Amino acid sequence: MVEELKPQVAVATFIINNEGKILLGKRKNQSGYRLWGIPGGKLKMYEEPWVGALRETMEETGMIVKIEDKFTFSSWFDIHEEIHWISLLYIATPADDSQKPRVVEKDKFFEWQWFYVNDVQNRPDLYYPLHVFFGDKRHMIALNAYVRKYGFRA
Repeated sequence: MVEELKPQVAVATFIINNEGKILLGKRKNQSGYRLWGIPGGKLKMYEEPWVGALRETMEETGMIVKIEDKFTFSSWFDIHEEIHWISLLYIATPADDSQKPRVVEKDKFFEWQWFYVNDVQNRPDLYYPLHVFFGDKRHMIALNAYVRKYGFRA
């Protein structure tokens, strides 16, 4: 009997710094090689989504962040690879603005950089789920509102 394919659940975080920029990492692993994405990964069994978002951010960037809000969810799939992800997205800020992101999982990322949202949305080198996200104007309006609310802190 063939096992039924089921969607996987992921958590991901838009981290907004005090300059109003978001953090993106250049991916190294097979899925999305050399493309920019946000910190995130698979939700563990019995793990609260917001806890998973904190864990994934720490595992990938070494940063401690504060979840400011639940943002939205996204769904994306690849029929050829037989994958389907439902991603729960959060808005977060660094717990301490002096923190610098670092590549913790050297097999998964080349680097982390801060970007202004408007400089990112039309980049051709975005990881597919992020490309889909930025293609939705409603998401852009909401993300820019969060940047205005949580960015530019003294």
